[in-house]
Amino acid sequence: MADKINTMTKLVASSTLGSSDREGTTVNADNLAEAIRDRKQEDGGAIVVAGSRSVVHALLDARLVDQINLQVFPVILGSGLRVHPDRPEPIRVELESSRALERGVLLQSYRVTG
Repeated sequence: MADKINTMTKLVASSTLGSSDREGTTVNADNLAEAIRDRKQEDGGAIVVAGSRSVVHALLDARLVDQINLQVFPVILGSGLRVHPDRPEPIRVELESSRALERGVLLQSYRVTG
């Protein structure tokens, strides 16, 4: 898996990082939605967002998310930021798969339908 990640084309959304010397990495600070729209039309490969709530919110707002994958852990913290932003109109999703792991973690995949 590490080799696959290292060979993926990467788009970094950053307002502070000007560029990257890592092969296959582009830094975008201007219009993330436009850059993702362009990528989706290029090769049709998966686009993965790793660890950025604000990027996910921006892509949801731009209607650029096709699938949402969640890991639900059996712990109640009682605080923290919401995964999904407040919005005037809901984004409809349909459950594609759900799997429970040995220690109670749920892996869920939803297809965005509207």
